Amino acid sequence: MKSKHLPGLFLSHSGSDKEFVEDLARKLSSDGFSVWYDDWEIHVGDSIVQKINEGIKSSDFLLIVLSKNSVDSTWVKEELNAAIVKSVESKGAFILPILLESCDIPPLLSDKKYANFSKDPDIGYQDLIEAIHFHWNKTKQVTVKMQDVEIPEEVSKLAEVSNEKNAAAIEKDWLDLLEDGNQIRIKRQTEELRKTIKSSFPEIIELDGNPASQETKMRFWATLDQIAIYFLALIRYRQTLFREDLLSVLSHAYRLTASLNQHVPGDYPRGKQADLWVGIISRVYALGAACLYLEDYEAVRSLIQVEPTWSDYWASHYWARHALTMYARSHSNDRKKGLVAFAAEYTSELPWMKEDYKGEFDSDLDPLCGFDLLQCLLVASKNKNAEASYPSFGQYDKYRIKNMLIDIVNRRKSYDVVSEIPDKELAKILLELDSMVAKEFFGSGLWIRGNWPPEVQNFLNENA
Repeated sequence: MKSKHLPGLFLSHSGSDKEFVEDLARKLSSDGFSVWYDDWEIHVGDSIVQKINEGIKSSDFLLIVLSKNSVDSTWVKEELNAAIVKSVESKGAFILPILLESCDIPPLLSDKKYANFSKDPDIGYQDLIEAIHFHWNKTKQVTVKMQDVEIPEEVSKLAEVSNEKNAAAIEKDWLDLLEDGNQIRIKRQTEELRKTIKSSFPEIIELDGNPASQETKMRFWATLDQIAIYFLALIRYRQTLFREDLLSVLSHAYRLTASLNQHVPGDYPRGKQADLWVGIISRVYALGAACLYLEDYEAVRSLIQVEPTWSDYWASHYWARHALTMYARSHSNDRKKGLVAFAAEYTSELPWMKEDYKGEFDSDLDPLCGFDLLQCLLVASKNKNAEASYPSFGQYDKYRIKNMLIDIVNRRKSYDVVSEIPDKELAKILLELDSMVAKEFFGSGLWIRGNWPPEVQNFLNENA
């Protein structure tokens, strides 16, 4: 089904490139676009010419797959001509070239920048998606406004979520619901959270410079905090049911943020998106820190391993790494601010978020640094490259992750999160991370390369 906020795409290609084009069509379709692909639209007995013309007429973008085969294809030439006529007559179509391989680019497309799939398909796909969103928002001027609705009482309480009594009241309502055991009501509650999140888009990222209302902002962030309270309550009371439901709402908010690219005059491209992504991940880090103290390592792993599904590249890096990279790209004056620092700012105003480990750690930075370390280890292992991660914990003294490192090498507690990483690979990643941190944060004086606890040094000696 076509999203009301996403455009329709017509895929023009040579039959010789069908394997690539079908894979592309499936990816675009899974990302919510309405895709016109001949194998899906033209059936036995249909007029091919009529169907193609109907497809072009109903589409907002014409994606031209350029290859040695397609530039000589009669059908591609006809489709391109038809789209140009439509573009001139009604301004309703936009042409986006996709370079599959090096070839002679037709003169009509020579002045257009193409999405280059010939070198790195993942980067090419990311560039294509960004171009679609940019031109769609620019030409269609999407300014969807949230309907005037009364804010639910629970969300109103969270307008001042720093108030511990408000958080406790919301947790109690949730626990009462769990005690009743009515799974339909609980499912309905989680779906209401999802709907509340969705209703904030696209206004929340301030498309076309139109500022989001305070009501919309409050509703969005308060709902995320409500999810955090619910999730933390499940961890505290050792309840596994409905965790995935709540985490899926958080990941849904993350995906929605990606679905609408924004370019605000005078602002950094993707700036508002990056702020939202980091806001979501700050809550994930805060939850992960609490889960570490409560020793729910399965929950820790699930909070880390959420994949941005719109990109194979980012899917392998997980959402925290994606959020930090997008923030660095759009806020070049704040590149050194890592995820631990963002999460620490978030939890500093919310005593209810860290009450489980208050007084048990040297400071609330320790569990946040520990969660970041585990996130880095999993990302590095999945990509077979430590540089695929970014060690935000390196902004702080190594002693903040000392106990976790000792547990990991002794196969205790938090080792469960990284237990699938072989010892030799784990040792290699630790040494590479150590080198990265020393280089990235050189001059801070907080991180000393080497200087491992004896147990960790012995592990490295045996396995590196």
